[in-house]
Amino acid sequence: MGAHGHAPCAVIETSPGHLQVWIRVSAQPLPPELATAIGRQLARWYQGDPASADWRHLGRLAGFTHQKTQRRAPNGSPPWVKVWHATVGLAPHRAALVAAASHRVPRAATVPPRLPPPDPQCGNPVPASDHVSPTLAAHQATVV
Repeated sequence: MGAHGHAPCAVIETSPGHLQVWIRVSAQPLPPELATAIGRQLARWYQGDPASADWRHLGRLAGFTHQKTQRRAPNGSPPWVKVWHATVGLAPHRAALVAAASHRVPRAATVPPRLPPPDPQCGNPVPASDHVSPTLAAHQATVV
């Protein structure tokens, strides 16, 4: 994936031999239809599960156990969900992914949703940009 400019920001082992890969393509929220189109394209290219490529599909959380019966070890214990890789950043070829998916989605669906104005009691949100900071300053963490 990384060789094709689709470097994952996270690789999660949900059970032995089963991975979830997260690729960050935008620092801003994407419209649901566009996010789904990108996820499904990546699933086609990399033989992923298209049913897990929907924008609403949540991933497994590392540190917990995978409770599906068919994933249990021979002794009956559930496998632990583990982080294999995690890094901060956006995929190098993210613009091409977004552009290709935009052609498959109706134009109205590619306009990002408008965010509500910031709550005056919480301060202004962190400015949006393509730069992704690996840490939050204390004053930013209270806004999140």
